[in-house]
Amino acid sequence: DKRFVIKTLTLAERQFLVRCLKDYHNHLQGNTETTLLPRFYALFKVKFPKEYPMRVVVMHNVFLTPDPTIRIQEQYDLKGVLDPKKRRVTDKQRAAGVTTLKDLNLTEPIRLGRLAQLF
Repeated sequence: DKRFVIKTLTLAERQFLVRCLKDYHNHLQGNTETTLLPRFYALFKVKFPKEYPMRVVVMHNVFLTPDPTIRIQEQYDLKGVLDPKKRRVTDKQRAAGVTTLKDLNLTEPIRLGRLAQLF
C-alpha cells in the first residue's frame, strides 16, 4: 500500500541517526501535526548468508499524499553530500531514466500548492 519506505543506511548514517534519536523523539512529541521531518519506525541490521550485514530503516513514505489527485511532480534527494559530482543529476542521467534529483538540481523555491493545506 506504499505507506512505508525501506532505505539502506551506511554505518555512519546509522550512528548519526542513533545519536539524534532523543532530540528527534522530543521534536516529534512537540510538533506532531506540523513537522516535515520523516517518521522513522524501525532500524534493523539484516544479514543474508554469504553477504555483508545491511542496515535498513523503515520510515513513513513522505510521498504518499492523503489526496490521490495530488501528484508529486519532482523528487529530490537532499543529503548534503560534499562531493559536487554527486550532488547533481546530469541531463545524461535524466535521459537514462533517473527521476530523483539532487541538491544542486534544486534551483527554484519549492511550492507546495494544495499540499500546503495538509500541513
